[in-house]
Amino acid sequence: MYALYLIADLLLTFVFSVFISPGCNVSDISEHLEQTFVDGDVKMEAFPFKIGDYNEEIQKNYPGDKGLGMMLPYPADTIAFITVYSAKDYTYAESAAVLERESAQLRQYYSDACFNESSIELLQANEMQTLPNGLVLPIVHTQTASHVAGAAYYYQRKHVTDEPDEWKGKEIYGVSIHQKFGLDTRFGGVLVFRELLDSNFDAPDPVDVAASQEERLRVLNEYNHIFG
Repeated sequence: MYALYLIADLLLTFVFSVFISPGCNVSDISEHLEQTFVDGDVKMEAFPFKIGDYNEEIQKNYPGDKGLGMMLPYPADTIAFITVYSAKDYTYAESAAVLERESAQLRQYYSDACFNESSIELLQANEMQTLPNGLVLPIVHTQTASHVAGAAYYYQRKHVTDEPDEWKGKEIYGVSIHQKFGLDTRFGGVLVFRELLDSNFDAPDPVDVAASQEERLRVLNEYNHIFG
């Protein structure tokens, strides 16, 4: 009889653990972040991407020391999540505090069941680094991360075929546009799941909300405060 009780207890423990244990793949973690961030009260969205895709894109956008300095030092198949929010919801300081809180909760939620507690690393959008040559750069270039994650389209000078005369001799900064947040798009930072590797994961392309050349000129002019 005791053996039957023991078997029944083990079965119940197994079934219970199946239902309460967090899923440990990209799809399950994305769903959990969707429920926590979007359906909860965080007012942020999180999009997964592969570190290798980010590093490849950063080298294309920023060749030389600048690109090398903003590459992320993780295996290419490592999965990270870029967080996106509207400037109407948070200031930079507020978003940083929210992400610190949420990343601590994620570490607790996934520790033991999926990963070591220290394996989820937060890279804040405003974290800076100084290279040996004196170049000051962000730890992660969030605009590029958002583009490869399909979160927000990163419009740059190269996306305009015929530059207007007003651009001559000027540095034109790129701008990221989320399909809902528009020019109010902001990035809280990147959550790197260092033990989550998926070579088969491919993020979708970002929504091209400024598909025409006229619209791209308009948003880049507005962002750079250039009016012809």
